[in-house]
Amino acid sequence: MKTRIILVAFGIVGCLIINGCQQSFNIDMEVFERYNDINLQTSRSQDVLTALKSDQESLIQSGNVIISVGQREQSNQLWFNAVAFDEQQLTATAKYGMGYERYAPSLYINPEYKMRLDLEMIASKDLLSEPYSTENARRIAILTWAFEACKNDLAKGIGDSRDLASAVMLVNQTVRAILYTLQSSPGLASQLNEDAGMTFDQINLGVSHIRMMIRDNIVKIKVKAGQGSLKNRAFEDHPDVMEM
Repeated sequence: MKTRIILVAFGIVGCLIINGCQQSFNIDMEVFERYNDINLQTSRSQDVLTALKSDQESLIQSGNVIISVGQREQSNQLWFNAVAFDEQQLTATAKYGMGYERYAPSLYINPEYKMRLDLEMIASKDLLSEPYSTENARRIAILTWAFEACKNDLAKGIGDSRDLASAVMLVNQTVRAILYTLQSSPGLASQLNEDAGMTFDQINLGVSHIRMMIRDNIVKIKVKAGQGSLKNRAFEDHPDVMEM
């Protein structure tokens, strides 16, 4: 009996030393495979409900927005998918996905963080064609509009979920860091559509990257924050970045 107890104790300690016994979280698979299954201008509410339905998550429907949110490991793993719809056509006009993880490689190494945030939305012709003073001003205006639209859509479900409120707080913190960087150095906006994107510092997650692509009337934004999100690979070498 004593031998069994000792072996169990060693097993627990070994698990903690190696990876903290935290359940693995594949953000790309668990969050963004479903995100990619949803198509703007064609996916309808029933399609989205089918794609997002999960026993591990809470499903929120508020106004023209459907949100699925989940957490594990006492919110050390936190994520959501959200889709907004045109109220007349009833097809998707915007989709948002976020996955966050805080994990400790061992008892003796400081925790690492990683977050991925994707936005894809239909922009109005007025926004895209408005005469801006410079191309950088145009990029900043479109980025600011996209973040504001995302904030407003997610706010519709916050009152129904503490997990969503925590996730949105992290998103808003990241957005503020991005906009502050551009406010301080507007010239950096020229990097937004480059392969490597623009680098910025997220106060809690550290070095982070953002890329924005505009094709016709579709705006796509990708953010990866925290050293853990890079997986020892440059931001521009990630398949999901290259496929934007």
